[in-house]
Amino acid sequence: MGKARQRLHAGVLRIHRRLSLAAVLFWLAQALSGVLIVFHWEVEDALIAAVHRNTDPPAIESRLGELPGRLAVAATGFWLLTIFMLGLTLWVRRRGAR
Repeated sequence: MGKARQRLHAGVLRIHRRLSLAAVLFWLAQALSGVLIVFHWEVEDALIAAVHRNTDPPAIESRLGELPGRLAVAATGFWLLTIFMLGLTLWVRRRGAR
């Protein structure tokens, strides 16, 4: 009875170790892919071999002020993205819409 129990314990322990290793590898892959997905803009910015130019929010605002004359939309706001502020999200609405 004692040897059968030891063999069972050893088998369960072996399966537990292998499943734990598989779980760790899966979680590591999840973490690495998540970091790349979340920070892909920063990674791209770091890999570009170009001179960094500072973002000029007043110039962007001035340019956005010209939209209503050119398009049938009005800019309601903008948001600069990423650490290096190279991305831009622009919110617009149709003229006459609330």
